[in-house]
Amino acid sequence: MLRTTVTAALLGLLTLFVGCEQREGDRTSGARDQRKDQTGYSRTEPGAASTPASDQQFVTTATQANLAEIDAGRLAKERASNADVQKYAQQMIDDHGKANRELSDIAKKKGFTVPEQTDDDHKKMAADLAELNGSDFDRKYIGMMVKDHVKAVALFEENAKLAKDADLRAFAEKMTPDLRAHLKTARNIAGKIGASPTAD
Repeated sequence: MLRTTVTAALLGLLTLFVGCEQREGDRTSGARDQRKDQTGYSRTEPGAASTPASDQQFVTTATQANLAEIDAGRLAKERASNADVQKYAQQMIDDHGKANRELSDIAKKKGFTVPEQTDDDHKKMAADLAELNGSDFDRKYIGMMVKDHVKAVALFEENAKLAKDADLRAFAEKMTPDLRAHLKTARNIAGKIGASPTAD
């Protein structure tokens, strides 16, 4: 009788312990299923919090960002009224066009999927930009460039260290200084025309 009682008690404690572990595991898993890292882009990650974006994710996000800069630059060439903004827009078309061609060549050789258009968020921002002209456009466009390049610098810095493919890693490392320069210039122009020089 005593042995039966002890066995039942032990089974009860074991069930309680397993239940607690299960709930804790569910909370931990849920917290890391979807997160937004320092690059500003949401991504699903089954691994630990320190796991970098996959190489395919980097190709996709970087390509879409390049396409967005090119599209916005072309729009700025038509709508911007400030000479510095016009000059910056042309630089975005040239630099991001060249970068995207290089990234596309690398990605296709390695068998990665290369998107042909930008993401929905940037499409919406482009639509909002298209509603503006003159100084209002200038401030909105440069503010967008600051935000985009803050994200881009973080994305490329991360993949310059953590991308698994050596050629993608080298590409990210090579492009990071250019993106930092783009960000610095955008912030300088923002200060001149009354746009926000931060990513807020």
